[in-house]
Amino acid sequence: MFNFGLTYLTIIKYIWDGANDIYTIFVGGGSPIGINGGTRFIPSNQGFWVQAQHTGSFGIQNSVRLGDMTGTPDYYKLKPLDYPLVSLVAKGNDRSDEVIIRFLEGTTEGFDLNYDALKLFSFAESVPQLCIPSGKQILALSSLPGIRENLEVDLDFLCGIAGYYSISLSQRSNLDPGVKVYLKDKRDQKFIDLTKNSVYQFYHDPLNDKSRFEILFNPSADLLYDFSSGSYYSVYTDKNIITIIKNTNKPLSANMTVYNMLGQPVFKRNIGSDEKSIFTVNFTAGYYIVSIINDEFTTSSKILITN
Repeated sequence: MFNFGLTYLTIIKYIWDGANDIYTIFVGGGSPIGINGGTRFIPSNQGFWVQAQHTGSFGIQNSVRLGDMTGTPDYYKLKPLDYPLVSLVAKGNDRSDEVIIRFLEGTTEGFDLNYDALKLFSFAESVPQLCIPSGKQILALSSLPGIRENLEVDLDFLCGIAGYYSISLSQRSNLDPGVKVYLKDKRDQKFIDLTKNSVYQFYHDPLNDKSRFEILFNPSADLLYDFSSGSYYSVYTDKNIITIIKNTNKPLSANMTVYNMLGQPVFKRNIGSDEKSIFTVNFTAGYYIVSIINDEFTTSSKILITN
């Protein structure tokens, strides 16, 4: 096993994780970080990719070899982060993928060779994958100079299998309490405050436009109110629990009805002005339609109940 990235030479390596059908990434240098579980260690006889600006060669000396280890140390815990960082993880089909947005002085909003990492996509169509388009580059790690109001970062989602997936703000994220991070779903016209509700569930079809999402930092009230009434509420399920999130500060009251696929009402409740409403139901496993209605609007969401 080799210890990779102890110096301040910035080298970015990629190792294929066959068990999870995804590339792990490690960025060395003065602000080292791993993605998808990537560390600075290279197992013996392991092939890997290196991100480079020009053709050339580099060597790994025997002095960086390590002896037999019972397990690979977790590099993330060796040094606390001293800069803001957002880690977003897509999950589905028992697979996951991570992208990172971090804020470092001296970087730019374009591609920074020593601080950004290009995206290498999985070959498995069952893997839900996230990436950040930046000019002509597609990134797994984007380093930006700082957080500012109404900062928008494009976020693409791809998967070759239709179904329900989630995007979450992982616990690796490092943000001041005053920073607000929203996920904008342009297809479903929804704004989700990830700092309040860290997981967003959605339905994906492979024919959908991959450029579906944006990440918004400290969005203004004008920006958040700039969406249709159909996005006032988000509906999530976890087994037999239905959670309804109110995405607007407008005082609202509505009636929620759950219908089975035959159009028969099976559950009714009133929704007040609470930011979150949670209901436990005893339905047969399957798909249902949640309809939310008041005097101004009607919105419907398809959900999956499991037991």
